[in-house]
Amino acid sequence: MPFLFGTVLVYVLLSRKRSPRLAYAGGILLGCGFFGLSAILGSEIPVSRLAQNGGIDLAALANVSDDTLISSAAPSIVLALLFFPGAVFGLLTMAVALWCSRAVPRGAVILIAAFVILDFGLQLAVPAHLILAAAAFWMASAVLLAGRGELPERVEQEPPGLDARTMSGAVAPGS
Repeated sequence: MPFLFGTVLVYVLLSRKRSPRLAYAGGILLGCGFFGLSAILGSEIPVSRLAQNGGIDLAALANVSDDTLISSAAPSIVLALLFFPGAVFGLLTMAVALWCSRAVPRGAVILIAAFVILDFGLQLAVPAHLILAAAAFWMASAVLLAGRGELPERVEQEPPGLDARTMSGAVAPGS
């Protein structure tokens, strides 16, 4: 989860110069979405670990976890409402902000939109996350290589008013 929140911060920093409203709105939406995701994952991990332990009756664990989820339906709904709309609309808003900023390749931004369609729309998690990883590597390489154009050759120049005769001390400057 820290890497996801770091990704939101990087997206906002990359896109805030040309479209600050979109960048901050997308960052807030994504932050809410990832907060909901972290809370959902935090509630599922203990049940998963107990199920993998082997020393616990799985039927009893299922009954307890179902009773807990039913009794806490309101928090589950709130977390789902934080996650799904926050993640979907946050990613789409951030994609528009990155598109407008021209800070990253536009093809990588299109891959972010493809991730949203594949993951949330078509429920194809593995290809969607591979596409998002490709977009992240593409953006990272573009940002890291952005200032690495050909450097001009360094030309040795003498300071104005000085030439080879004044450097040797043969002629005083100004004479």
